[in-house]
Amino acid sequence: MAIFEDAFIKVKSAVDVAGEKTGEWVEISKLKIAAARQSSEIADRFEALGKMVYNASKAGGVDHELIQKKVEEIDEMYEKLGEINERIYELRNVVQCPTCKAVSPKEAIFCSKCGTKLVGKEEKKEDPIQEEKSEEPSDWQPPVDPIDPTVSNPNDEDDMPQ
Repeated sequence: MAIFEDAFIKVKSAVDVAGEKTGEWVEISKLKIAAARQSSEIADRFEALGKMVYNASKAGGVDHELIQKKVEEIDEMYEKLGEINERIYELRNVVQCPTCKAVSPKEAIFCSKCGTKLVGKEEKKEDPIQEEKSEEPSDWQPPVDPIDPTVSNPNDEDDMPQ
């Protein structure tokens, strides 16, 4: 009976994980729909702003206060869109580069596209190279190249070009 109980527990945990992933997928899908709607609304506001400026210009005077109000509304909509996208990135375990807008894994320290240091990544307080040097030397050697076993060990200083 213990075998069946173990199997049941494993199946139950697998179902729980699948349920969580499905819930995340559904939430991401809903957020993507909300982001698309927000983007569409922003485009509509831009179009309305353009028509307003055009018509005011044709009539002979532009109301700069009204234009500024419309610009601020669009900016608020962009902020909301940014919040939606941040939530999507959080669920997908990725971050967006502030420079080039490329998406990288959350663990990345630098953007893989442009090399910018990603926001919120703290420097390690201790230098891992210094830690490695302070430890006793390791006997580890890199594996031999299976295609060309005559390739020398890159750690051998004798083989280094001068």
